[in-house]
Amino acid sequence: MPKRKASVTAVGKAKKQAKKAADSSKAKGGKSSAVDKEPTVEIKHDQSSVEKENQSHGKSSSNWNTKITSWNVNGIKAWFKKNGHSYLTDSNIDIICLQETKCAESEIPNEIKLDGYHTYFYSAEQKGYSSTGLLSKVKPLKVTFGITNIILHIKFRTDIEKHDKEGRVITAEYDKFFLVGAYLANPKTNTKTAGFTKEEREGFGKLLDCGFIDTFRHFYPNKTSAYSFWSYMSNARSKNIGWRLDYFVTSKNLIPNVADSIIRSEIEGSDHCPIELLLQI
Repeated sequence: MPKRKASVTAVGKAKKQAKKAADSSKAKGGKSSAVDKEPTVEIKHDQSSVEKENQSHGKSSSNWNTKITSWNVNGIKAWFKKNGHSYLTDSNIDIICLQETKCAESEIPNEIKLDGYHTYFYSAEQKGYSSTGLLSKVKPLKVTFGITNIILHIKFRTDIEKHDKEGRVITAEYDKFFLVGAYLANPKTNTKTAGFTKEEREGFGKLLDCGFIDTFRHFYPNKTSAYSFWSYMSNARSKNIGWRLDYFVTSKNLIPNVADSIIRSEIEGSDHCPIELLLQI
């Protein structure tokens, strides 16, 4: 077990510009992360081929006791109408991170507030914009909304306060780790290939340089065509023309506790699919 309290972060990127890029045969992926108490983590996994790979490697068997899932639902009301929530009730998930719920807490369908889970929603001031959610079987020791007081993030951004009005980050403290669920905005310079711009890649690189691990790449360094986002345009999902926009990122000392990082590409309900992090903790 790690000596320091670890932390897990679920992150999704904005995709407004990605939809334009996807129309030219590009689609975006999403992020989720698991990290040390100081940093954050990201994860991704493709279900069709990676699921078989997991079985052959014996990774997703019994070597874990905690499952965390992250899903950019792209509007929780529409996602609910598409029966996306059935995945949550069928998958024995311990902690659920939701991004881009686009809904005030008072308007969240009651069916989403699952029995046996403590639920937390962080809504943007602007109606129908951004917003995140967290559902947890174990009640967190503490839940913090926003990032203004999280000093760690200041080194990466200087315009933090305005994002706290957009409901983008929920941090939950547990006995042995922190979990950070985040929905990230694209830099203003992202006008051509959002999700894959020089600015975004450099920003993600800085995070990894601080000692964080992209868990999906840790387990599947050579895996290609593994995506978590597909544009609704041009039949992109059936063609598997997508981007990996969702990640689980962890600090190095948490890696021994990570059993697998999975992309559930077969699960529908949004233009993103859920990703899963399996921990032995």
